[in-house]
Amino acid sequence: MQSQQHGFIALISVLIISSVLLASTLALAQFGIASRFFVLNLEQKAGSQKLAEACLELMRVKVYNNPSYTTVGTYDIGGGKCTVESIDATSDPNKSKVKVRAAIGPTGSEAVTNLEADIVKASGDVSRVEERGS
Repeated sequence: MQSQQHGFIALISVLIISSVLLASTLALAQFGIASRFFVLNLEQKAGSQKLAEACLELMRVKVYNNPSYTTVGTYDIGGGKCTVESIDATSDPNKSKVKVRAAIGPTGSEAVTNLEADIVKASGDVSRVEERGS
């Protein structure tokens, strides 16, 4: 009788060890997939940041060349699209406040960067840049 109990204990031990190994393998696989999407989101955010900065540089040139420039719209820059949402006068008549938006990625899960900057009309220099919420 005792030899049958040893077999039963061995079988239960194998089942428990197998289920623990399976659970840990599934957890690691899920972690790997989640990490991949996290890295993709980071890359898209960095791309949208650079695209918004490029759009801001374009607006610096336009405001410098024409201090009364106020045209808003969408621009194609380096294979991406950015939108100039507004170009307004600030309390200082020598500056323009520019708001730009850039998005990269599929619709619904895109990485978005919104920048707001003050551009000095006479020199084209940027006196303030900040990222604003959506």
